[in-house]
Amino acid sequence: MTQITIMLPNTNFQRPTAAELASLFKIVASAHPGEASQVDLAEFGRAFFACGYMFRTAAPRQDRYFVRFVERANAFLGERWGCEGVSGPALFLAVRAHNDIPWRPQDQRIGQLSEVGLNEHNGIRLRQPNAWRELLRGVNLLAPLPPRELLRRQVEPSPMRICREGPNGGWRPVGDYETLW
Repeated sequence: MTQITIMLPNTNFQRPTAAELASLFKIVASAHPGEASQVDLAEFGRAFFACGYMFRTAAPRQDRYFVRFVERANAFLGERWGCEGVSGPALFLAVRAHNDIPWRPQDQRIGQLSEVGLNEHNGIRLRQPNAWRELLRGVNLLAPLPPRELLRRQVEPSPMRICREGPNGGWRPVGDYETLW
């Protein structure tokens, strides 16, 4: 009989204690109460663990949807550890708690999807000591990156103004529903 053993990715992840994990959950829950209301500590712990074994990228990935990383985390947890999966809010809170993953929030107004700097196969290893330890020491949460420039420019008002000469010889802007002819 042949047995195949697959090693865990060498990301330099150090697992927190139960008390440290509870403190991390409390920190990110205060910053994101909407997501935290949908997640319990056990699910957050599983998401934090799965996120710890993913490599980092220098910038959020535009080639993968956030839900892809939820699926990969669930596959990792189910195949390797035989445990229950996690939800999107749990993985989002875990990304925030690791405090070294670049992220860009969703902005429906301009069509910006959630993006995170994760890669399950290769990339940047976690720093030593892990950035989540600094979060427990009082460092601020990593700030989100602004929306991608192209999307932002598409919804900005145009600087061009169309004006029409009035009866008194002065110029006035043309209204939205006014015709030029």
